[in-house]
Amino acid sequence: MNMTGGAARLVDLAATNGDGVTMTDVHAEDATILGPGVLYAVEEVTIEGCQWDTGGGGFEALVWDVDPAVRPVVVGAIAARACSFIRCRFVGVGVAGAPDFVRGFAEGMMPG
Repeated sequence: MNMTGGAARLVDLAATNGDGVTMTDVHAEDATILGPGVLYAVEEVTIEGCQWDTGGGGFEALVWDVDPAVRPVVVGAIAARACSFIRCRFVGVGVAGAPDFVRGFAEGMMPG
């Protein structure tokens, strides 16, 4: 699914895959992604130049470090595979990922 501009709820983007808990091949540019929800970057997820409305919380409130060796299953988050988010604004959305993803995410994060 390709999306340029506009707004979508994170849970609705997951619904495009059919299982309601996984986003696959979702590519959004200059869009607003609405929560509440947690985007779990499982594989091949690109997040570039995005802004995050953290509700006044800092990085620790936004990002959840999930080590797949310790926690192989995550319940309640929207798993993302082969997705990209370019210059998007996220409102009420947290991010989860493996330690390497979290480190890369922290380096490129732009506050909302």
